[in-house]
Order: sequence, then C-alpha cells, then structure tokens
Amino acid sequence: MADDDHDEHAIDQVALRDEYDRRWILNLSMHFRDKSNREKFFVTFADKPNRWRRVTVSLDYRDAPHDSLEADLNGLHYQRDKSFRIYEAIRESLAEIQYYDTVTNLKLETTREDGQLHVHVREDANEIIQYPAISLFQHVQTRRYRESQLEFVSHISGFVYKVIADGAIVIKKEIPGPDTVDEFLYEVNALAALVDCDDVVQLEGLVTDDCGSCVKGLLISYATKGALVDLLYDLRGAPELHWYRREKWARQIVQGLADIHEAGFVQGDFTLSNIVIDADDNALIIDINRRGCPVGWEPPELGRLIDSGQRIGMHIGVKTDLWQLGMVLWALAEECDEPERVERPLPSVMDTVPSYFGRIIDICLSTRPQGRVDAKKLLRIFPPAAGRSPSCRRRSAEHMQQLHPLNDSVSTHRSDKEYIDPDMAVTLDEVRRRRLDTDPASDFTSGQVTYVDPDSNPESSCYRFESSGSWVVGHRRGRSPVSSRRRRSSPYGRTVSSATSVSREPPSRGVQRGSSCDETREVVDGERVTMGYPPLICGDDLVAVPRMNPAVGDLTRQHETGAFPRDVPDRRLHAIHSADFTRLMHTDSGFDEHMGDELTLDDTTIPGIARMNNSTHMNAYDNERKDEFLHERGELPPPDSVQTPLASSPVAVKQESEGRQE
Repeated sequence: MADDDHDEHAIDQVALRDEYDRRWILNLSMHFRDKSNREKFFVTFADKPNRWRRVTVSLDYRDAPHDSLEADLNGLHYQRDKSFRIYEAIRESLAEIQYYDTVTNLKLETTREDGQLHVHVREDANEIIQYPAISLFQHVQTRRYRESQLEFVSHISGFVYKVIADGAIVIKKEIPGPDTVDEFLYEVNALAALVDCDDVVQLEGLVTDDCGSCVKGLLISYATKGALVDLLYDLRGAPELHWYRREKWARQIVQGLADIHEAGFVQGDFTLSNIVIDADDNALIIDINRRGCPVGWEPPELGRLIDSGQRIGMHIGVKTDLWQLGMVLWALAEECDEPERVERPLPSVMDTVPSYFGRIIDICLSTRPQGRVDAKKLLRIFPPAAGRSPSCRRRSAEHMQQLHPLNDSVSTHRSDKEYIDPDMAVTLDEVRRRRLDTDPASDFTSGQVTYVDPDSNPESSCYRFESSGSWVVGHRRGRSPVSSRRRRSSPYGRTVSSATSVSREPPSRGVQRGSSCDETREVVDGERVTMGYPPLICGDDLVAVPRMNPAVGDLTRQHETGAFPRDVPDRRLHAIHSADFTRLMHTDSGFDEHMGDELTLDDTTIPGIARMNNSTHMNAYDNERKDEFLHERGELPPPDSVQTPLASSPVAVKQESEGRQE
C-alpha cells in the first residue's frame, strides 16, 4: 500500500510539473537595493491558454515563521525551484484572484498566529509599462499579430518565448519593464534597417494588444541550434567543433557586426549569449538594443568609470562593440564559453589558430579605443577561403575548373567571349582592296548601300551585341552617343549598317530630339542629318536590303526591299553575293585604334534619299562615285559651301573634347 501511495504521489508531481511549465513562467527575480532579505519574482501566468497575465510575487524572508513557505524558499538555492514551490502553494487560489489588466502583485505572507498563508492582491504600479502606440511603427514594414493569435510553445529565457505564428515557429520578445521601452524601440528600428542582412536575425512581425492600439513585443526568426555559448559549452573538444566551423562563424559574426555599425546602430551587449546558430549552421546576431556591458565584458575605458561609480549607458558605442568582438573571437579560438571569467589581459590564442586570426583579436582587444579598427576593415583580413576545410576548397576548385576550363588566351583587358570564326574575319588589306576595287558585275558597286540583319553580328556571352569587338564605321557628324573614341567597351554593339541618314527639311540650323529611338537631328544648310541607333536597338523585326540604280531618276522607287528573319545563321553572309559592305566588321585584331585613321571614308551623304521605317540608315559613298552622281543630279554644292567636318578630323575631335569638358 505504501508503494502505491508513493507511485501516485510521483505521478501527481509529474502532472504538476507539466501544468507548471504550461501556466507559470518565471521571467526573472530580483533582490531589493537595500540588500534586505526580501525577494521579488516576475512571472507570466496563463489565465487561459492564449491569455497571459503579468504577475509579480513579493516575499519577505525576515523573521519568517518556522515551517512556513518563506522559510522553505529561503533555504532553496535555485530560482526555478523557488518558483515551482510558490506555484504549488497558491495554485488552488489562482482561479479566485481578480487580475489587473496591467501588472498584478501577489504579496505572500504567513502569519505567526495561525500559520496560515495569506495572498494580498494589488496593482503593481512600479511595473506598469506604457506600451508604445502603433503609430510609432508606421515606417516598419512587417506583419502585425495580436497576442491572441499566437500559440505558446515554450519559454526560452526572461521575457522571450517560442510561439507559433501562421503555422511557423518564431521567437516572441516582450518589453521587459517600464524602463526598457526605449531599448525595445531601438531594437525594432535596427532590425527594420537590417532586414536584408544575412548575419543578423530577421524581424518577422510585431505583437500588439487585442485592440491593435499598442505594440507589446516583436517576433524574430527562430535559430534551431541555440546560443553560441551553449554550443561552446556542450561541444568543447569534440570533433563537431572543428576549426573551420568556428572560423566560418567568426567571419559571419564580424560581417554581422559590420552591417550593424554601417546601418548606424550599436549592438551594446555583444556576448556569446547574443549570438545564435540557425538550422543552416550560420551565426546570427540578436538583441541589438544597447542594453549595456555585462560584468567582465566591459572594455578598459569603461572599467575605470564603473570603479568610480558612474553610469556607463552613455558610453556604449562602436568601440565597446569591437572590444567585445575581440572577446567573442578569442572564445571561439579557445573554445571557451566564459571568457569574462578569464583574467585580464586575455592570453594569446593557441598556436594551431592561424596568425591572421590572432592579429584580428589583438586589434579588437587594443587597450586604446583608437587602436580598434572598424569591423568592415577587419573583414578584409580574413582570407577568401576562410571557413572552408581544405577538402572543400579542393572540391570547389575542381568544380570551378570544370565549369570554366583554362584556355590559352593571354588577354588581360577583357573576359573570355565567343568570337567570330577567323575565316570570316576581315583584315586591313581586305578593307583597302574593297575600297579600291570595283565589281564589274555591278553598275554602281562602290556606292551601293546594303543593309544587313543586325543579328548577323556574333553574339557575345554577355550581351546580345558583341561588346568587345572593334568596328570600321562611317564617320558621323557632330558627337556620337556611342563613340568608340570615347569608350572602347560598350554594352551596345554596332551593326554593319550605317548610323547616319538624310532627309529633307526646311532650311534652318539647330539640334532637336527625335521620337524614334532618341535620334539626334542636326539641321545643317537645309539638310537635317539624323544620328540614330542601329535598327535592332530600335526594335524593328525585319531589316530591309535596298538596292539603288543611279540610272533612274528617283532612287527611292528603286528600293527592292528584302527581309531577313532574325534566326538566320551568321554564315549566311557568304550567301549574300550582292551585298557590298562599306561598313565592315571584324574581331579585335589589335589595330582597331588606327584603322579608322587609315581608311579615308568621306562622311558626306547624298541628299534626296528618304529614310526607311524610321530606322533605316544610309552609308557614305566613295568620292568619285558621289561626285559623278551629284553632277548627274545637278546638286553638286558650290566650292564655297559650308562643309561639316569629319568626326575623325582634328576640328571634330577638338569639338568633341571641348564638349566633354563643358
């Protein structure tokens, strides 16, 4: 029978413990400043499953009666055991208490006369929190949750809980007390500014009261592997805590602190407890609230202030963060979970730790704040492969070599690209022969204007147009928006068609903007010259191939319009026997800088030829053929007429230079 009673009592204790964990959460406890033998417990009590109330419990151990609750609590060592004993003593009375909406204080007292435990209920005015209004968070782009929408899972520590919001496990942080509202606002603003930083915990939402009028807490992402201080304690000396894993964490910690400082904030309590490890084994910084330095984590300059009895809150800044960063990195190197207990100055790290890591620690632990370098600069000391084991580095290098095999290119000014087949390349000699020779089968070969599909250009690996090759282009009047002299590499490739066209306009002079692909029209001596972009840039689907016969009066009626679909291969250029390229294309062969100077292309264009489809452009003609044609038309300009200088002439180059200076 005695054994049955013992088993029943054990079952009751298990059930009671489970009930205690679900309904009665000890947040913290405190002693009074007068150092009297009194104690106050801060508790969160679940009046209902989703209705939590703030409760404080006051106890006076002075002159406590023998065998009283106060005497029992005074003899216990751990605060959790004290809290459980209090719950066990008053659990029957909790349902009868009328709780305040703010904070309810329960003063427990055992009278000497009858040995009865009395519970005095009142509002705890000292702990009432003026929660910030929801209007203060209009700039914070995150979700809002009412307290009743959250499902309690477990208590983490202090006023931090694991809860479920929208089916996902997150961490809920409440405002601890009336004097921590500013710290809470600071943390919300910091997390909102650091929402895209990978090494800082992410803000998941704000918790409001059920009316939605004020904010009572925040939600952050849940790091499943817990705090770094616990991992160092549990895995010290274990193979799982190898150097490359700790090195990766160190780099992420420095990066996170650099992000915090660059955003204009200070962590303020940068200890091993405020660094957590997520499910992907990445280190994240939490608690960005400038709370202050725990004992043993203060830098030398604050130690002197503490010894003199001064408050140090106003002195918390970037330099204190950097000192604590040095202690964190030292703890990672030594696998120490309590570096604050090690005698100052901290000893040098083990010889197995890379020298660069010890140098970073020495910089952070400089006794002079001026000697502590910004976290952003400390990142540069880490080697590129920091955090990866040698085997991982080899596999990564082999994988990259398979993706990007080495080639024989010796180019140092451009990345590898896909170039034209050498058999299709055009040399300088071929260009000269093309300029001098004429085709007897053609009536007007050298002056023939040919338009080719821009997709005939060799495609680059980065852009639709070849950006690194060179082009022999007809010179343009004025300043070109894509001048090869101004910028050798451009994301817009040039097509083999000319970028200059002519149309008739009333006599005037000036510069105006066009509507088709942002052409620039300059009117000179009654001629409006349009400098536009190639047809493919303008977005035309087809490119016309006109042919002109000088024997006919109206050349515009002799245009025989052909069309090339955009998917015609590059090599179909060989099949276009009638095409005569006055603007030729070649791969970068090393002489593109002086090729334009050696080719004396005249930029004078023929008036009277209408533009085609707002994007068809005319090439320049040879001097002899052009003059012959103009004489036949009777439009040869007088010798004293104003001539527009060539883009390559000294005058044009000077104007372009002056234009850039302006």
